[in-house]
Amino acid sequence: MQHGRSFGRRAARATAGAVALAAIAASLTGCKAEGNTEAQASAPGPQAAPTTTNALGGTVSGPPDATTAPVDGGTLVFGIEAEPEGLDPTRYAYSGSGHMVASAVMDTLMVLDENGRAVPNLATAMTPSADFKTWTITLPTGVKFSDGSDLTADVVKYDMEKFRASYITGPAWSGVTSVEAPDPTHVVVTWAFPFASFDARLTTQDGYVFAPQTNLNEADDPIGTGPFIREHHEQGKTWTFRKNPTYWKKGLPHLDSLEIRPIPDDSTRLSMLQAGDIDMMLTLRAPQIESLRADTDLKKVENAGGEEDHVVLNTSAEPFNSLTARQAIAYATDSARWRKEITQDVEAPANGPFAPGQIGYLADNGYPGFDLAKAKQLVAQYEKETGKPLEFEFVTQLDVSNQQDSNLLVDMYSAAGIKVKLNALPQINLLAAAASGRFQMVRFRNYSAPNPDTDAIPFFRGDNLPPLSLNFSRLNDPTINASVYEAAGTTDTAVRTKAYETINRQLASQLPDIWLGRVVWVLAAQPKVNGIYAGANGTVETLGAKPWIASLWVSS
Repeated sequence: MQHGRSFGRRAARATAGAVALAAIAASLTGCKAEGNTEAQASAPGPQAAPTTTNALGGTVSGPPDATTAPVDGGTLVFGIEAEPEGLDPTRYAYSGSGHMVASAVMDTLMVLDENGRAVPNLATAMTPSADFKTWTITLPTGVKFSDGSDLTADVVKYDMEKFRASYITGPAWSGVTSVEAPDPTHVVVTWAFPFASFDARLTTQDGYVFAPQTNLNEADDPIGTGPFIREHHEQGKTWTFRKNPTYWKKGLPHLDSLEIRPIPDDSTRLSMLQAGDIDMMLTLRAPQIESLRADTDLKKVENAGGEEDHVVLNTSAEPFNSLTARQAIAYATDSARWRKEITQDVEAPANGPFAPGQIGYLADNGYPGFDLAKAKQLVAQYEKETGKPLEFEFVTQLDVSNQQDSNLLVDMYSAAGIKVKLNALPQINLLAAAASGRFQMVRFRNYSAPNPDTDAIPFFRGDNLPPLSLNFSRLNDPTINASVYEAAGTTDTAVRTKAYETINRQLASQLPDIWLGRVVWVLAAQPKVNGIYAGANGTVETLGAKPWIASLWVSS
């Protein structure tokens, strides 16, 4: 165990290259921020040879990147799956598409390196106290926002206070007791409990730095320190960005401009990529993934090391305040059938929030398998215990694909004698309902972080729950609570492994979540696009920054 460490940008160049592949998994378990030299802030990871898979579940295939020096200039057109609802990180919940767009204009204080570890980005260092309750963030000098205002500790303190007050991000900050800016280049954050991976948390939505004017602008007009400056946005059609000429990462970005187009139909997005109408695309849909895997001309990055498809049960309200009801749903869910019919078995089986190779994963954690007869028995038992039929409302996202996916689950539950009403909501309304506990069952994709601490504090901890919580199930389990604090308060791998395995087994026993599959995300690009292979570190799928966007370049 290591304590009281201070890591700046000069520390990691001597160490990162020496990390052996066999040690990558261990590096995910709480290694603190190791910085780099002045060039550290560019996209992580060397360019990979075709068809290679790393310990994080990242696979690259297709033509290698150009071996010449990056060429400046040109435009890249990127097709994403959905229109972000807004880019103010304190007012809107970012989906994967939201992070793609946000990363063009804003930087996070920390980013994930090629091994999935949190390293300094806009911050130059993060220093924890010996007990991991107090973190000191060091900022650079001379960095400006795109409106010409200065990056200072007061601005970062302002941002963090806004994150704390936000109903979107506030639940993840509920353990913070103070944020101080003692001088222009330092911010001090104090937690009520030890949080040894707070640095990893700042690679996510909570780590974006924005000028205060962002909160006064329209939702699509954030002001950041990022590689590009927003020029134009036409709702549902296009976002255009121009190069930030004063970007603080020397030599970046390479592109003169970037266009991001929301293209909701996955087949249309793929056809446009193959026709050369767009240069890069993102998808998680099985038919398109299978087509991309068969296309040897395109560059591809697959992330399959995390993010689970699952439904959440509200354990604080009827009917799922009853373990019998939760068990009935678990046994009635034929996840193998769901994966086959919905994902053509592209998604892998999942029995919890931990992926194979990740700390806390157990091949057999006791999670129940599909058994329709057992489900019917439990439905009858619930009705006998409560005198009520087992019925509930199932909230899903308002789009055709999600509703189709969820209808199959409704059919499964109906076969077990359960009455289900499907209610489709826009993403922002769905999240508000989940955070406030105004639901019975809701469907999510979640838990994509390489370091589970990023998820454990906001999503698993159930003690002292605020009115708005990211612990959507509202499960308050003393065993899980104690294990979350134990894992979050140390960098000792053995202690963390034991704690997360305990959490895994307890989740499988108490069933706040019903697991469907492990999602695969694919980022694909034309051969002329260089730099996407850095996304093999997991950042294609994580709900966090995409630092490789700044380093993309186009061969002539």
